[in-house]
Amino acid sequence: MQNPFSATPIMRDPAIESWASMRENQFRYFRITPRNAVIMAVAGVILPYTLYHVIVNDMEAAQDRKRIPLRPMLYSSRLDQPAAPVAEE
Repeated sequence: MQNPFSATPIMRDPAIESWASMRENQFRYFRITPRNAVIMAVAGVILPYTLYHVIVNDMEAAQDRKRIPLRPMLYSSRLDQPAAPVAEE
């Protein structure tokens, strides 16, 4: 009787083995090229910077609509403007 828990032979796909090998050794073959530099700049600087400004502008617009006084935000363009007084209820 054969042991059901014994290792069975596996058919290896050469394409998957090649991909796995490249994936495991990626750090050995990576070079900074102009294309990689652009991708890193977009993903690491431009995208977060743009996303931050979109969120800040959206928050400031929501605060204007609700007439909430502005809170200081990092690099906000409206920090030098005085906050509007809030009517107490």
